Amino acid sequence: MMEDDLDNMAARLKEEWGVKEWRPTTLAKEHKPIADKLLGKDESQRLQNWRANSRPFKPKKPIVVAEYYEVPSRETSYGFYGGGWRIDIRVNGIIHKSVDGLDRVTCTRLIAGCQRRGVQIKPIITEWMKQQPPKPENRRKAILEDLGGFSL
Repeated sequence: MMEDDLDNMAARLKEEWGVKEWRPTTLAKEHKPIADKLLGKDESQRLQNWRANSRPFKPKKPIVVAEYYEVPSRETSYGFYGGGWRIDIRVNGIIHKSVDGLDRVTCTRLIAGCQRRGVQIKPIITEWMKQQPPKPENRRKAILEDLGGFSL
């Protein structure tokens, strides 16, 4: 019953004011920061550039991609930069978050968590990673490889 009352009231107001169809207008300067927070910068920019003869505004779902790769440790003029694994989160092609200096186990755990949330995962193979010898899957294999041909 409540929805019927609202529909009737909206129809009556449209008739009184002569409004055929409601369409959003471009954003005022004071409303832009609020729209940035609520919709995101990309969507608020689309809403800002909306024209009266264009299609109705429908927000798009952002494309989120998590990229991960290994970074070598190196000495720079600013000091020592410890390497490790790095995860970059891209939203619509723009890097929003980066996590540096992770070990392999922590990186795989974070990537698995992102994958459970429906984030697209993209491993990146760098030139430095191609030059490195392959790493064993688990600790036991690593110990056996270190021992080489040792037998009892």
